Amino acid sequence: MDFLSIAWLASIAGVTALYWIVPARVRPFVLPVATAALVGWASPLTVAALTFSVVLCWASYKHLESGWAIAATCAVQLLPLVAWRLDAQVPLPVIAGSLIPLGLAYITLRSVHYLIEAYKRDLPAHRLADVIGYFFFLPTIVAGPIHRFPAWLADQRRLRWNPELFSEGLERILYGYVKIAFLANVLIETRFTGWIHANLADGSRGNLYLLMIAKGLNGYFQFAGYSDVAIGFARLLGFKIIENFDAPLIKPNVQRFWSAWHISLTSWCRDYVYTPVFSLTRARALGIVASMAVLGLWHEFTPRYLAWGLYNGVGIVAWHRWRRVAGERLEDWLDGKPLLTSAWYVLAILMTVHFIFLGFVLVQHPSLTESVRTIGAMIGPR
Repeated sequence: MDFLSIAWLASIAGVTALYWIVPARVRPFVLPVATAALVGWASPLTVAALTFSVVLCWASYKHLESGWAIAATCAVQLLPLVAWRLDAQVPLPVIAGSLIPLGLAYITLRSVHYLIEAYKRDLPAHRLADVIGYFFFLPTIVAGPIHRFPAWLADQRRLRWNPELFSEGLERILYGYVKIAFLANVLIETRFTGWIHANLADGSRGNLYLLMIAKGLNGYFQFAGYSDVAIGFARLLGFKIIENFDAPLIKPNVQRFWSAWHISLTSWCRDYVYTPVFSLTRARALGIVASMAVLGLWHEFTPRYLAWGLYNGVGIVAWHRWRRVAGERLEDWLDGKPLLTSAWYVLAILMTVHFIFLGFVLVQHPSLTESVRTIGAMIGPR
């Protein structure tokens, strides 16, 4: 499914028009059918994966009460994702290549969220049709935020035509495509990267540094753009799903950066990794590092992504330690000095962005060894 294609834009327009034309009582069934048809045309296995998640979640909601049973069900749901991620290192022909469902990682995390909340009895009363609608929600199948079931269900139940929300949806889709097609693909990937290669020797410090900046910016605009398209599409259909980015590149510390980058994933890790680890151990640092390690491994079960997650986890812990030791004294010293306060804020943003972008280098090469070698060539002695 090419989300920059005319066919995908036509799908958005066609599904949205059909959705609002049909009678209100039929509307909840239109979107799952349209999702199954469009996604099934591109990847039949994705429809099978979605159906499997619906059956597993609904059966657990109706029949399972034991914590061990829910844990085992979560493990069953996680198994295909873990096997896929391991396939980068160990050949697993059963799920390799074209047999990977689209959006498997997003489907899995939504399933685990549902299963855990069902065990905690924190889900509102609902029907099987609601679970089907939640999983077969076209805007967020592949690239959208990991929205939560209670919020989705609340929107579903108060669904009505809202011209302001529809207008917001059109704007968000436009913003998303500007980020992807113009800012990322044209300005950064083509123009800026082309200028770097044309004017700076490959492997030089300047070349490596500017490529790091270019790739970091490109990654942000691509990912934020796809999230905007998904959020906008959902708003065309009357749903306000969770925001995924909140200007992360202008945050003054690594903690606030990760609270503003891929918000739906970081909040998932906070609720389902950090909170349980902290509750069991009372060790905040361990919870932070564990949640960031899981965030890294969610992308890929490889040493480079594990290193990337640990790098950011340790960075957040280090920032908290620094905040306790020196942060308050610095604020007291800056109090009443607006010029110095502004200068420090800008410096903090620059330091945070460079810390984050340097971490991205860890996952921009096929192996961790090559990534570390690139970082050494950029910032190490020559």
